[in-house]
Amino acid sequence: MRSHTTNKILVFFKALILPVAVYIMFTAISGGAFGSARGMLTIARQSVLSALVAWGMCMNM
Repeated sequence: MRSHTTNKILVFFKALILPVAVYIMFTAISGGAFGSARGMLTIARQSVLSALVAWGMCMNM
């Protein structure tokens, strides 16, 4: 049981490595503008809008 839990935690951290690395890279390249609260809010808004459009297309609306 312990190895199963350890394996799950390891898989979780492996899944986070790439997105975190990309986020740090873009923040460093943009001089901090990408990682600002305003930038994150804009990205979140665009993601929600795209998800709603995709969901509507899947539901045949």
